[in-house]
Amino acid sequence: MTRALLLTLAAALTACGPGRASGPLPHEVYVWQRAWTPAVREAVAARAGDFDAVTVLAAEVGWERGPRTVARVDVAWDQLAGARAVGLALRVGPFDRASFPSARPASHGPGVPFRPGNGVVSVGPLRSPRLPTADFVVLRDQLRPPGPDLPLGATESHAAAGDALAALAAEVVAAARAAGVQPRELQLDFDAPTAGLADYARWLDRIHARVPDLPLVITALPTWLDAPAFAALVGGVDAFVLQVHSVTRPTGPDALPPLCDPALARRWIERAAALGRPFRVALPTYGYRLGFAPDGHLLGLTAEAPARPWPPDTTVRELRADPAAMAALVAELTRDRPGNLERVSWYRLPIPGDALVWSDATFAAVRRGAPVAPALAVALAWPEPTLAEVRATNAGTADAALPGTVRVTGPTPLASDGQSGYTRADTLAVTLFERGPAVTPLAPGATRPIGWLRFSTPPSREAVVVTVAP
Repeated sequence: MTRALLLTLAAALTACGPGRASGPLPHEVYVWQRAWTPAVREAVAARAGDFDAVTVLAAEVGWERGPRTVARVDVAWDQLAGARAVGLALRVGPFDRASFPSARPASHGPGVPFRPGNGVVSVGPLRSPRLPTADFVVLRDQLRPPGPDLPLGATESHAAAGDALAALAAEVVAAARAAGVQPRELQLDFDAPTAGLADYARWLDRIHARVPDLPLVITALPTWLDAPAFAALVGGVDAFVLQVHSVTRPTGPDALPPLCDPALARRWIERAAALGRPFRVALPTYGYRLGFAPDGHLLGLTAEAPARPWPPDTTVRELRADPAAMAALVAELTRDRPGNLERVSWYRLPIPGDALVWSDATFAAVRRGAPVAPALAVALAWPEPTLAEVRATNAGTADAALPGTVRVTGPTPLASDGQSGYTRADTLAVTLFERGPAVTPLAPGATRPIGWLRFSTPPSREAVVVTVAP
């Protein structure tokens, strides 16, 4: 089908309007890690079947210092056996705007997403969940050299870069098929300059020519919605993924914007729908750690990486996706949405050990559009007649903050002590357990010991009473 015909069809669809839809949406999830660690393999094997589709990062191309670098991901294809469908993502780093014939300086405009690079980073047009700090730090010396069809060069024209991307796309598709995985689509993850969308379309033409038998999907920024070339761009692909997260740069440690503003997201969804093309909306599960200088300006951010040293006097804040807000947005889209909104794409799959993403229980509730809230209970357990344990249990669907003080009144114990970061402070007929600074929230479905008390003789259990204070 020619590009002209595709554009004609896109215009016809726009004129007719997408209509409205309701009911549960399909959900897909992005596995964005370049290193398939044991934790990544475990999460994929256990959770891939929970989603309608899984998109895995297959390769990444970058031009950080001029020459092109290529990282091919060693995907553990066997761990995807339980997936209902598998998509392949090709992530493209920032490309010199000067190489885009139609791009102009500062063509991105305001509201551009941000990503971290290596370690503690400065902030530019970056999007953290798709360029994880940990990956860059761990894998920098593990980049495989490009194949013979992808030579490195100090500089590269727009056309040469497009040919290289097309060759890499064909390579990763062939690798998946050789491993017995039949991908459902190829996804291009690239934050192109808004003024360079027409040039980006020429890259996509090259890729489609090399991989003609696979649907082609692209990620898209909200800033593209106003660009005259955007309608033509999406007219030449099978679908696009609208990124509505990480679009506002924080202005200070006490003025953090939401990672995803549901009201803005809904407006962008409606504007994207007006194009009449199939699309998805990408919502976040992740979080950042951000560092601010004493004067309030943003020094940088990290995502999923181990804690890193910041300059002296840095103020560090955490910014996380709000599960209650995302659940409410999913519920709203379930009730009413544009008919051409095909599914929700989640960035990213939670991995064990990543403290900045949601728990499995929270994520499941959000995908249902169910209310998300903690349900904390602190009570006594009696493993022995003379031994009482104070335990906190969270039966809710969101992390629960543990109480600052737990009071146990009744008979005086022979001994007692705090646990899990709590310290003991005994007074007459009262045992206090005080929360320490390192105590973390309690995940849904989890139980944690707070302290214990040993009595000389079995007490009346009704006489031992637990109360809590924030």
